[in-house]
Amino acid sequence: MATCNEQQQLLRHIAASSTLGDVLYGGHTMRLVSEAEWAGLVHAVAEGSQAALHALYDRAHRPVFALALRITGSRASAEEVTLDVFSDVWRRAYDYHPSSGTVLGWIMNQARSRSLDSVRFDRRQQRFTPARSAGASVQAARWAMEEKKS
Repeated sequence: MATCNEQQQLLRHIAASSTLGDVLYGGHTMRLVSEAEWAGLVHAVAEGSQAALHALYDRAHRPVFALALRITGSRASAEEVTLDVFSDVWRRAYDYHPSSGTVLGWIMNQARSRSLDSVRFDRRQQRFTPARSAGASVQAARWAMEEKKS
């Protein structure tokens, strides 16, 4: 719990900040990256550059994770989705075409799709798992009844 003094310091910092980036990153504004740089990284990933994949991950993993967490509602699922997305980027970088949208948009679309797939899978698992265990319980009860009869 923040003390009154800490809250006042935070409010002063926010009031003195000129941009949202200053508030979020504590005054350390990040360098804007051109879309050409993003596309160059994807092209390098398509050629097998692990360093380019690492650079893409550094730039995009936070929004990918945030979107996945928002959709799945589970930190573990969001982490898994994030890893799956960048694994797909590694395997499918050659599929990216700048004419179809931005690199971040392409990556976020994959994150959205993977997150929805994860939610569907989890719901399917929840729907069938109780039925199986209930069916097993019914079968066990039948066996117990038959044992008593004999």
